[in-house]
Amino acid sequence: MLSLRRSILTQSIPKTFTSISASSKYSTIRNLSRAESVKLKELKEGQIWSYHHRPQDTSSRLIIYKIDHINGKDIIHITVDGLNFSGKNIIIYHLPFEREYFEQDITELIGHCTEKPANETIEGYKYWKEDSGKAWSKTVAECIEMIEKIYKDRNIEIK
Repeated sequence: MLSLRRSILTQSIPKTFTSISASSKYSTIRNLSRAESVKLKELKEGQIWSYHHRPQDTSSRLIIYKIDHINGKDIIHITVDGLNFSGKNIIIYHLPFEREYFEQDITELIGHCTEKPANETIEGYKYWKEDSGKAWSKTVAECIEMIEKIYKDRNIEIK
């Protein structure tokens, strides 16, 4: 596992601890019926969503870890798995988004995670909370593109 530490994040990136890994811990999901998946935008912790992903991230999905209500805004904390960074399948364990941007990005409710969140997700959320972190006000794909660019620009190897 490789960690993108807060110290190398730029001001344009919300204060958060972002970890990525080459394996998925979210293999246990309950498939939803078509009727259930039509109920879009009724966000709940544990939901798994498809979204408008980058072309190289066709197997990527979003898992809602937590929903916070801070300063009159809903903040959706997610894990993103199935990402392709330079040919490697990775996970970003914690990304916070403003609800309005998250809702614009999701396309279909595809399941519900029945497993306990990964320790990296819990740790990332804890760091975010301690730092009075901000949330992304961009699409998920744009944020992922920025994070991958940081790794490339700093020659950080993803294992």
